[in-house]
Amino acid sequence: MDVSRLWEPYGLRSSPFFQDELKPTDGDHPMSLFVGREEELRRIERRVVSDPHTRTIVEGDPGVGKTSFVNRVKTDAAALSVATYEHPIRITQETSLATFVADVLRTIVRIRSAAGLDNEQGKFWKRTVKWLEGGEIRGGSVSVFGVAGGVTRTFVPPQAPRDALYEHLGEALRRVTEELSRPVLLHVNNLENLTGGRARETALLLRDLRDYLLLPGAHWVFVGATGIEDDLFRVYDQVGGIFPAADVLRPLTPAEIEQLLERRYEHLRVEGRALVEPIVPREAAGLYALYQGDLRNFLRLLSDAADRVLGVRSVAPMTQAEVLRHAAVDYQRQFRSRVSPNDFEHLAGLVAGHGGADPEFRVTDAARLLKLSQPSASDLVQRLVERRLLRQTRTVGRSVYYRPTGAVLVAFGVSPDALKAGAQ
Repeated sequence: MDVSRLWEPYGLRSSPFFQDELKPTDGDHPMSLFVGREEELRRIERRVVSDPHTRTIVEGDPGVGKTSFVNRVKTDAAALSVATYEHPIRITQETSLATFVADVLRTIVRIRSAAGLDNEQGKFWKRTVKWLEGGEIRGGSVSVFGVAGGVTRTFVPPQAPRDALYEHLGEALRRVTEELSRPVLLHVNNLENLTGGRARETALLLRDLRDYLLLPGAHWVFVGATGIEDDLFRVYDQVGGIFPAADVLRPLTPAEIEQLLERRYEHLRVEGRALVEPIVPREAAGLYALYQGDLRNFLRLLSDAADRVLGVRSVAPMTQAEVLRHAAVDYQRQFRSRVSPNDFEHLAGLVAGHGGADPEFRVTDAARLLKLSQPSASDLVQRLVERRLLRQTRTVGRSVYYRPTGAVLVAFGVSPDALKAGAQ
């Protein structure tokens, strides 16, 4: 079969198993495909419409769908006449206090431009653009949802003194909300990049910005992996006191996974063609249990299996067994190339040692199971975490728990039924 025409016999325009974030300005991956999170959305919406300035923390495990969730928040905010920008203010390991403030200013400039205001008119805004030297300040288009579009660029750090930038940021927020006659929402992403050794520095940044986080007309949404609330926002009372409890994104339910696939099938359906589901949504929802909320890699599993299974013998849905069998071969081969033979065998032992039940463990458990010393087991776990084959799941007191990723469970033959039986 011609791979380029893989989906046509199934009555679909393209793969329903894409892992791209949903965006209001993306016709292929629109926000209408968003599923779940209604309670969290209502809570944030009430906050925004009830208060002149708000601060929100959104956290969740990798792959759970945080970016699509915040894109939905921004879409809803735009419908409530809150100005926002399509792209987030991104945090990287190179982010400093000055570059962060400068990135916020760039976003404000882009919001003005998208609203049709000229950033070259008026001394204040001309000076703002000048301070953001190297910045490519472009006007984004406004979608039907009112969210500005644009392209994210890399900019050189501003040359203005940091204290001056702080004062300038406060004035910029005041001016833009007055000019637009509506508040703005500022989305700050990837906060987990500044945890660990940079956590204290980031907490200081938030403390220094505290007064600006309280400016009328500014709604801040900070997004990162599970744990950023305690690591970054509860370090100083001055900051912790102005932030509500984090909105933690939990895994979607099996019913929501079924709904997610049904919506994607319908959205991508070719008019006039019969739809053959690439996998029955209920079958797929069973596989989701292996991934414990990692929606991104769950969809990658379906995508990888589709390349191997769909249309080879007939146009028919994939079964759970077919997905697991074909993906396991590929995943084992990939993992062998990423770790040493010894680490590969230890990884297999960690999975097999739990008899098919959900293999969550501590370092002490790994040492006992694999007959390693505590330091050797600790080093092994660290290596496997760095290679994204294990992930930290929770901390209880001083005990840190880990779990193989969903792809690892697939590679070593763990089935959803085995997980269910082990849980019982």
